Amino acid sequence: MKTTDKQYWEQRARPDGFMFQKEESNMAQKPVASEYTDLKEYIKDKKEYARAMGKNPNKVALHYYKEQGIYSIQDLLDHREQNPWARGLDL
Repeated sequence: MKTTDKQYWEQRARPDGFMFQKEESNMAQKPVASEYTDLKEYIKDKKEYARAMGKNPNKVALHYYKEQGIYSIQDLLDHREQNPWARGLDL
């Protein structure tokens, strides 16, 4: 194995006993609202994210958004811009 290979340095131990850690490749990615066009798809992905992070997925539901007057992604983005202190719709 060449010294320019990434794996060479990941598996090598330093003199102080520290071992380089491998990156976690299966970490959950939090959905970003601006990348979605459908609110239902966004909520579905938020539920999957909540499950992956060990949180309660039932706290993310369409009726919570509708109670705040959010019916589309644009409404959600506008709500976050107007109310930066409101964290009720984020996990």
